[in-house]
Amino acid sequence: MVLLKNTHNSIFITGVTPDNKAAVYWSFKKGNGVIGGGKCVGTELGIKPFALLAKLKANGNGVVNKVFYVPSVGVSRVFLQVVDMGNCLPGPVQRVILRND
Repeated sequence: MVLLKNTHNSIFITGVTPDNKAAVYWSFKKGNGVIGGGKCVGTELGIKPFALLAKLKANGNGVVNKVFYVPSVGVSRVFLQVVDMGNCLPGPVQRVILRND
């Protein structure tokens, strides 16, 4: 996945429990992380250390489509991982390239 710095981008997530939330976590590294609190405590992630980027509401079809701004940052690669908060199942780790186009 490629996102552009200094502009609006969109994230499209499918397969979320309908009318529930998806938690989006990010990290600079892959690793074995565990969610330490909240509804999905104990869920294992493939990124570590990680931070919560956003909780996004899915529609009745289990789809999230969200526009967001990516600021100019000094990094060119991050990792994202989504957790379906309806069943606490994590999705695959996604490598994200940040470009200045």
